[in-house]
Amino acid sequence: EDDAAPLKGFMHSLRKALAGVQSESPDILYLGYSQASPWRRNVSNILREADYLWTTVAYVLWPSGAQKLLAKLPVDQPVDNFMAGLMASRQL
Repeated sequence: EDDAAPLKGFMHSLRKALAGVQSESPDILYLGYSQASPWRRNVSNILREADYLWTTVAYVLWPSGAQKLLAKLPVDQPVDNFMAGLMASRQL
């Protein structure tokens, strides 16, 4: 998102989040979003596994996630809906 601005303490939270997913083999870590359904599970005290999210403001993408997204091209809808659909079907 070109107009998103990190809040005070963002880097501290990001470091904690990245440390919290080290044992999880993640594809993607959303940094800004709108929650559209209940969380699947708590990964840590600050991280949740999502079932469906809207409004992909910012995220960290691992190579595994990039490969999964590329394998699903072309994108035939708004990208946040596209990514949310892959999440809901457990493909991302």
